[in-house]
Amino acid sequence: MDEVHRQVLRENLTYLQDNLSPEECVLGKLYEAGIISDEQLEQLGKEKSTKSCVRELVVHILPKAGPTAFVKFIKTLQAYQHSEFISTHLLKQQKMVQQRFNKGISSLNTCNYIVVPGIH
Repeated sequence: MDEVHRQVLRENLTYLQDNLSPEECVLGKLYEAGIISDEQLEQLGKEKSTKSCVRELVVHILPKAGPTAFVKFIKTLQAYQHSEFISTHLLKQQKMVQQRFNKGISSLNTCNYIVVPGIH
């Protein structure tokens, strides 16, 4: 998973905890897509609350699930009417984060020389 996608998940943890119900088919689809393993599926099913399940998924599992994990996560959310609004939100957030990253990168590419007194 690239840094933009990690940042989107990081900045939207609370939003996801408040809106995502992973036990409603989402975990099964993530398992089918190869995003989560047997062990992770079982572990997530044992979480005491929905919020802790989402936190585990977003903080520990998705960022380490490979370069296509974010896209597969979005597609999984889009497959269900009750979670489609979440994918729409995350895609908007992705654009905003990407713009910030692009500004940061472009500012690095256009660095001005800094004059330090005593150094020529």
